[in-house]
Parts: sequence; C-alpha cells; structure tokens
Amino acid sequence: LIETMKYIILIIGSILVTCQAASISNRIVGGVEAKIEEVPYQVSFHAPDFFCGGSIISSKWILSAAHCFGDESPSNLTARVGSSTRSRGGKVIPVSRVVNHQLFSTSTIDYDYALIELQDELEMSDAVKTISLPKKSDEIKSGVECLVSGWGDTQNPNESAEVLRKVVVPIVEQTKCEKIHASFNKITPRMICAGFDQGGRDPCIRDSGGPLACNGTLFGVISWGQKCGSPNLPGVYSNVAAIRDWITEVTGI
Repeated sequence: LIETMKYIILIIGSILVTCQAASISNRIVGGVEAKIEEVPYQVSFHAPDFFCGGSIISSKWILSAAHCFGDESPSNLTARVGSSTRSRGGKVIPVSRVVNHQLFSTSTIDYDYALIELQDELEMSDAVKTISLPKKSDEIKSGVECLVSGWGDTQNPNESAEVLRKVVVPIVEQTKCEKIHASFNKITPRMICAGFDQGGRDPCIRDSGGPLACNGTLFGVISWGQKCGSPNLPGVYSNVAAIRDWITEVTGI
C-alpha cells in the first residue's frame, strides 16, 4: 500500500486535483547535513526500503504521519534509530503496532497522525532521545523558527539523501496559509504551516512523518505541500498540540 500512496486525489468543491505524493504525501530542500546527535529523536522507517520519518516520544512509541502507513502490516516494518544515515548504522527495531488516527482522511489529509509502537524498548543515548510534546493549550506563534529534519529528496544531485539533513523554517500565520492553499486543499485546525516566502528551504519526498521541532518541542509532523521549496507555498504540518489527548489515550504519555 505504501507504493500505492504515490498518487492521491483531492476533490475540492467541483475541482479534481491529481498530484504526486512528492507534492502532498511524502514531502529536505535547501538544508545542510546533520548528525543524529543534533536531532536524536529522528527515526527512519523501512518496508524494507526507507519510506518515511518519525519522532521518538517515548522508549516504545514513535509519532509519524498516517499517510505513510496506510494498511501496511506492522510485521513488514522496521524503525532505524541512532543513525545519521538511513540505510546503515544505529539500531533497527521491528514494529509491533501502527495506530493511525481514526479520523485520518486520504482525501483531505486531515488528522494525518500515526503512532507506532516498537517491539523492544529503546536504549537512550546521545544519539537516541525523546523529544518533548506540547500541551494541548500550547500554540506556536507565526515567525518562530523551527527545525525540520529527514532523509527526503534534496532536489540537488550533489546532495545525497542518504545522509540526514536539517533546515530551519519559520511558522506562517494561519490565515495567510489558508489563503495560499485555498484552491488546493483546506487548512484545518489540525494543520500548521512553515516556510519562507521566497521558498528554497522545505521538506520534500520521503521527509513525511518527520519532526517540526520548535524550541525543543515537537509541534508538527511533516504532512503535505504543493511543490517542494517553491516560493509562496509553505509546507503543511500536522499540529501535534491539536491531538495531544489522543496521544495520551493511545500511549499513556
């Protein structure tokens, strides 16, 4: 099913928009190489090839994006932690369970959250750490600079996606983002936007599910966008604070 997610169809009003998952579902352009110790909460998922990222929120739970997993059997999935490269190093742990948010919609990409339970508990180290979660009442203000990381497409043949990369992007005011994406998809309270007006720095293919970390807290999950790194088209992230109660219900965290 992961392969079938390469194309997603959005119906907005009477407009039918067909787009590659590179634009909407697998969304680092303009970033720099990063060591895993800089973002020790970063995880890569494999089935068996790498397909998405995630964030460590406890010794057994990873938060990612629902569109990454679909109905894929957990027995086919593994998570790699503690490595700056996506295909070697660190430790590989089998996945025990995938819990997609029950309200996730493939047509609107709303409620794009997945909680992944690992078979074994993680051993914490300088390269493997949890990231703090926001409170339900927490809001991130526009202009705040946040860190995005992952192994997605760089759109530069001289930059390898095999090595972890990071980029800093500012939060975009919500009503501004709603207007920008209005003809493409609706921005809901479960979504927040980040990016530069001039573009050039953004998540891209296979960064999906990875972290948007603001002041050391996981405020967003990389979800969708129209074109990687394009001007006036900020990336869209699933708002973690908006479903904080759901995380507690599923994980006890």
